[in-house]
Amino acid sequence: MAFDITKLNKSSFRGIPFYTDDEDFSGGQRLIDHKFINGGTETESNGVNNNIFKIKAYIGGDNYLDQKEALRLAFEDITSGTLIDKFNGTHEVYVGTWSIKENRKRFGIANIDVTFKKAKNQVIEDIDIVFKADAREQIAINFLEDFDNELGDEIRDNIIKDIIDFWNGILDIIKFIEDVKGELEDIKASIGKIISSIKTAILSVETLLEDILNIFLTFDEVLNTDLFGVDEQKSFTNTLRAIIEERASETSQNEAEASAIRQSQTYTNTVIAGLTQTAISNLENIDFNVGDDFGSIKDDVLTIYEILEKDIIIDADSPIDDIINKQNLLDKYHEIVKEFIQFYTQKYSGLQELKDNSIIATTDILNLTMEKYNDISRVSEVLINNDIVDPLFVSGNLKLLDRWWNLN
Repeated sequence: MAFDITKLNKSSFRGIPFYTDDEDFSGGQRLIDHKFINGGTETESNGVNNNIFKIKAYIGGDNYLDQKEALRLAFEDITSGTLIDKFNGTHEVYVGTWSIKENRKRFGIANIDVTFKKAKNQVIEDIDIVFKADAREQIAINFLEDFDNELGDEIRDNIIKDIIDFWNGILDIIKFIEDVKGELEDIKASIGKIISSIKTAILSVETLLEDILNIFLTFDEVLNTDLFGVDEQKSFTNTLRAIIEERASETSQNEAEASAIRQSQTYTNTVIAGLTQTAISNLENIDFNVGDDFGSIKDDVLTIYEILEKDIIIDADSPIDDIINKQNLLDKYHEIVKEFIQFYTQKYSGLQELKDNSIIATTDILNLTMEKYNDISRVSEVLINNDIVDPLFVSGNLKLLDRWWNLN
């Protein structure tokens, strides 16, 4: 059966018709190749390239001069316009390059070469976006190495008091959530058990860790229900951030007090690291309608991991196993932050678009981020979304999220 030519569109741009002779329509992904010192490579997708229409066309006839002038003005317009393409239908596009050629031997006809780029290229996800990064194994290993419960009765009593205060703060997160099914009772009971038994549990670092890991599992189960919506999620990360910031700021010139503070920080950071990971995973179950709601949670999470990373001090004189374990934990935190940024960039693209930005003059990543957002904390976001290797010399086309959430 012959091809039905009536199914083809008539070509036009901004309503001005032309005749398409030849076309090249292309697209694809931005692929990054990672080469490893010990051999092998890994290819990673960094989003989609623009769909590009390269069209060879012509105009002719009694009014071709008017048509030529109208097309020239349409091509010079720097805003996007509607292309009705003979082979590929209707698209909103920008004009890249164009030329109109005429020949004295062919009066009444003008040949056109023009490149159009689609104004918007959507990433098509054929799988659910899932946050998979997990640092709990490394968290547990480092807790067993770092927590010291043999500092004397007075110091231990101070640590116990701090731990009880910490868990009462965690209870505040869920105290006011309406729980008609009693699904939060397991968390309340687990925390109550820790508080009541901490004086004996603290004598065994292994017992302390077992209680912490059980709490992680309990929170994982509860946060997968509809009890934690937008407001509850904001309250959860806000509270975790407030606690870790307060504990991180505590210092003392008294050696005994400083030792107690350090152990309390070790305990607190261990728990908050695991619970923040739960909070990120639960974002898969939450849809945000207002950008500032998610912006608050995003800032909380990134601030928490910044504090956790700073808390890891690698001493070159430590045993090699201790150095390796701390480096493994730091690497896991970096992995979580990277995956979190990729996760929210994709899942919440309806609140904040990832747009092309052309950086003409070479700059560094700090100045770029401050100029774009006035927020130095978004450096990691820009680096990860563009797979930037050298942050000191940045230029060319970058993908940057909108300046801030704007749906209020």
